[in-house]
Amino acid sequence: MATNISNGKLERIAVAAVKAEANKPSSLLIANISEGDKGISFDGEILVFKDHSESVDSLIGKVPVQVKGTLVDSFSQGKRTFPLGLDHYRNYYNSNGVVLFVVEILKTGETKIFYKQLLPKELREIIKCYGEVKNQKQRSVTLRPLSETSLDAVCRRFIHESKKQPPILIENNPFKEDEFTSFELTSLTFDPKRKETSNIFEHDFTLYGIKENLNVPLHLARIHSVSTKLKETVVTDNNEYEFNLKITEEPTKKIFLIEDSLELKYNVNDTKMNFTIRRLDSLATQLKIIPFLIDLVSGKEIYFKNLSFTFGKVTIKEKHLLEELKNLYSMFLKLQKVFQKLNVDEKTKFGDKDGEFDKIVNKINPLVHMILENDYRKLKIKEPDIPKFTNYQIGDIQLIFFYNPESQTKLINAFSRDLLQKDARVVIGDKSYPYSPYVLLNKSALAYGANIDFEVIKESFNQFDPFVSELFPITNDFCLRCINAYDISNNIKLLELAEHIYNKYPVDAPGKNVTSEFIVVTINRLQIKLRKEGRLSDEEYQQLINLRNFSKDNLEAQFCTSVLLESKTEAKLIFQRFEKSRQKFYEGLPIYHLYKKLIE
Repeated sequence: MATNISNGKLERIAVAAVKAEANKPSSLLIANISEGDKGISFDGEILVFKDHSESVDSLIGKVPVQVKGTLVDSFSQGKRTFPLGLDHYRNYYNSNGVVLFVVEILKTGETKIFYKQLLPKELREIIKCYGEVKNQKQRSVTLRPLSETSLDAVCRRFIHESKKQPPILIENNPFKEDEFTSFELTSLTFDPKRKETSNIFEHDFTLYGIKENLNVPLHLARIHSVSTKLKETVVTDNNEYEFNLKITEEPTKKIFLIEDSLELKYNVNDTKMNFTIRRLDSLATQLKIIPFLIDLVSGKEIYFKNLSFTFGKVTIKEKHLLEELKNLYSMFLKLQKVFQKLNVDEKTKFGDKDGEFDKIVNKINPLVHMILENDYRKLKIKEPDIPKFTNYQIGDIQLIFFYNPESQTKLINAFSRDLLQKDARVVIGDKSYPYSPYVLLNKSALAYGANIDFEVIKESFNQFDPFVSELFPITNDFCLRCINAYDISNNIKLLELAEHIYNKYPVDAPGKNVTSEFIVVTINRLQIKLRKEGRLSDEEYQQLINLRNFSKDNLEAQFCTSVLLESKTEAKLIFQRFEKSRQKFYEGLPIYHLYKKLIE
């Protein structure tokens, strides 16, 4: 390296290079930078104006600067570092920041300018970490080439951001993070419009908390990944697929998550790609992505239209993989036939988490064999000699079947109309009554049964009188089960089912002979309406008041009417009068759900 240039001349050349940038015709800048008698930590300032008049009223602000010249054999490519003493950082901090310029100088006199905007938040972090904690004497900073932007832009961004970072606010932030109404992420150097500054992973960002008109600097950050969601058309030779796509970009790779199920990872440096099915999501999803995977594994070129991105032909070493995917697709096509038999929506979510693919597939295979091939070797059922309703679980999908050990087709859709033709009965004492077989469905099946057909259940209750006195407790218990199931699933059809059944109860005004059954049905009808519509009418509130007045000796009726009348204190006091066993009983009833919401 040549060393025949004095330090003084290096500094003069460096200052002259910065001034030359300030004096460009397009810049609205005046550089007041000393070339000889330098100040402590600062070499001068750059004035920034609104227009070319350079008048007092057009001045936007001043940017403190320090300029360093350094002799090099060749210019640095990309970014470069420069060491500074901690005392300099402290002086910069006390002056609300600085723009540092390091000018590389060849022995020919050619120059290349690098810059670093040092704002109070970053300066405070440097001083605290490396000065106060690690007790270091100096710390290097990373500078970017000025050629990727302009001196005018560097100075304007510095002024804009420095106003948002007064040291007193950094040291005495009066707010907690949950008090801010929104957050803002800004960068002094990131500019997606220019190729040189468009790589978001190479830039520093400041996170601001915003409260009213105040911006509070909270954290310095680097972006490690960026995610975008979009509708995408993917083309493979002559095939086109419409996908919901989430693309996550990281410094060295792109991750494509297709339909929240299939993940493709593309390594930017070596162009390698691998894939995994993270979760099944739904049958509809698999019927879309498995054919696409078959195309991919078959070596077809993959083109993402909106992203203008192409995967080259993929070479798969595992020769058996293509055959496995074809078998997998065949299995899903068979499951599609099963869902059609059961009237299950193909978009129903399996609810599986990452890594549960094999677990779900292992549940699908036996189901397909049982329903389509009458192969029951893997059917596990308690008391296999007794006909009954039984559930089959695939992830979160609950399928309800009727099991008949005497039939060749042992499992049929529990809501097949064939069941309506069967003579279902309940025996009470020495009497037998026709009844709906669906009274055997538990709360979970009602809430989560993917193939449940409410119209079939309603029709089954249309075939008899469900409120014959002996049947009343059974019918009321089933309706309460429907309301409870609604409270965990929010399926409005469950309330409509219970309402349909209660509407079969005689509606004639009871006069003075108000029966306990009438009170129960009235309360339950009204709690159904409260759930459906969010409020009751004045006439219905009056009906509840009349019931309460009539039932002064009925503590349980008093409690239920108080809950529906939203008499919080009264309901609470009455509930406390129940014996512990009765409190426990009521905790399982739907009225208790309304009571808990009332007192919370």
